[in-house]
Formats: sequence, C-alpha cells, structure tokens
Amino acid sequence: MGKIKFSGRVDKKRTESQLVTACLMYLQTLENLKEISWCDRLNAGRMSGVRLCRAGTPDIWFRRVDGQIIWIEAKSPKGKLRESQEQFKRKMTRYGDLYWVIRDCRELMEKMAELDETGILGC
Repeated sequence: MGKIKFSGRVDKKRTESQLVTACLMYLQTLENLKEISWCDRLNAGRMSGVRLCRAGTPDIWFRRVDGQIIWIEAKSPKGKLRESQEQFKRKMTRYGDLYWVIRDCRELMEKMAELDETGILGC
C-alpha cells in the first residue's frame, strides 16, 4: 500500500463531522489508488421525516479488495457508542466484518497500516 501522509496542526476541537470528512477523504484516496474497492459515508439521521439508515449504523464503511467489510464509527475523544451502535457492532462482527471506533484520522491510517503489514488488506 502506498504511503499517504497528511501534515498540519492537530485540531483538538475537531468535530465528529470533520473527522468523518477527513477519514472519508483518506479512504477515497485509497479507493482511487485501487487499494480498497469501495468506501462510502452513511447517515442514520432523518430527512423529511424518513430515516436514511437504521439506528446504530456507523458513519463510514468500506470494502477491502478481498471483499471484507470494515465499518467505521467516528467519535470525539470522550465519545461512547450508543446502545444501538453496540448492537450493530456485535451483529456485524458476528458475520466476520471489522468494526472500528476512530477518534483521529491518524488512528485510521495506523489501523490501515496494520492491515497492510499483516497482509490482511489484500493489496
């Protein structure tokens, strides 16, 4: 996997929305480089009274080139999963998917590097 580095100061007051955006930009770069097969932002909120995704659905998901799915929930440094998110995590990990709680984009990059080092990423 190619090495992608982001520079700049660390903003300790980054919102979860900003974290989701940063992580998604990183994953979209990997997708463009053909290092993952797909990534997308999910939204469990409502629009015009219609729920977009089920309660507990993580912020981002991506598919590795070997087909495995990884779910990503972005949280603030002190943020905790809600019960609906815990239920989603238990269900998906039972099916063999990975589920990561990410508090910083660098944490996502480190987890991706670990997958690459173990050969699990599939590149």
